[in-house]
Amino acid sequence: MAKEVKKKETKKETQKQQIIKLFMDNTLISTDDIVAGVGCSDKYAKEVMKNIWMEPEVQQSPPLGLVTGTNLLRTKNKVSIVGFAPSSMRDVRHVWDDPDMEVWGINQLYMPGAFPAIVEKATRWFQIHHRSSYDQTVDRDITHHEWMAKQDTFPIYMQKQEPDIPMSVPFPKEEILQHYRKYFTNTITWMIVLAHYEGFKECHLYGVDMAQDSEHAFERPSVEWACGLFDGCVNPNTGERYRHIVIPEKSDICKSAFLYPFDETAPLKTKLQSRREELRGRLNHHSAEEQNNRDARMQCIGALDNQNHIEKSWLWNASRIEAPSTDIDLNKPNEEK
Repeated sequence: MAKEVKKKETKKETQKQQIIKLFMDNTLISTDDIVAGVGCSDKYAKEVMKNIWMEPEVQQSPPLGLVTGTNLLRTKNKVSIVGFAPSSMRDVRHVWDDPDMEVWGINQLYMPGAFPAIVEKATRWFQIHHRSSYDQTVDRDITHHEWMAKQDTFPIYMQKQEPDIPMSVPFPKEEILQHYRKYFTNTITWMIVLAHYEGFKECHLYGVDMAQDSEHAFERPSVEWACGLFDGCVNPNTGERYRHIVIPEKSDICKSAFLYPFDETAPLKTKLQSRREELRGRLNHHSAEEQNNRDARMQCIGALDNQNHIEKSWLWNASRIEAPSTDIDLNKPNEEK
């Protein structure tokens, strides 16, 4: 009997250590995942998870606060924010297995035409538009609300907690506005500022372009302002930056063609200026040709008007005379009189 009891206790302790390891690897792990991964009962999994933050292993790697809007512990120092721009969207794959990295998805990014693989790696999701707004985006997914209702592995930030979406969490808008200026023109800016507010040491942007010719170009300045929150975290004594924003070279965010006013002869600026001068010269040349052609055309119309006057005065069949018009096709051969 004693052996059986000891065996059972040993099994429980082994399962407990496995649960702690799973938790340390992913603080957002669900009870169902623990039961499936460890093979313990649902009751025991909940019992261990209830006081897991008191375990010595967890205390040695203390959490960095709570995941905003939840009672979940945050243990990672880095975050990757992923948008829809195809230029760098999938580059997050190079970092999403970093054990110190969170991955944040947005809107309908899970769709086949976007980036479905991100769902398995996501630690949080953001849909902060009103439902009447995202239900209208039929070109993306008309079942978006239903998709969110099925998720159970990460919190989903929304304008308010939705009863039919178990993982929905109210986005902390008012809390953020108490500490930051009201300069938010898009979801990405809210996400960057939330990462800054929670204290992440490193923030990566993937799939965030907002190029000048896109519909999102007007949103770009506020994103760049939010990036500056991380860039401005410099130790005044050492000059060392203790928080970082990581932006792919493929992205247009926080990029300029030259350094004003020091790079007046920068190769790219010189090339663009030269190209503009060339195009203006060609445009002026064609404009002059166009004016000359217009003048010659008007001279022909005047001559034709004079021809009509002569024919009307001297020929008996005046009904065949053409009326002068700016719509006359000067390339059309004259009829025989």
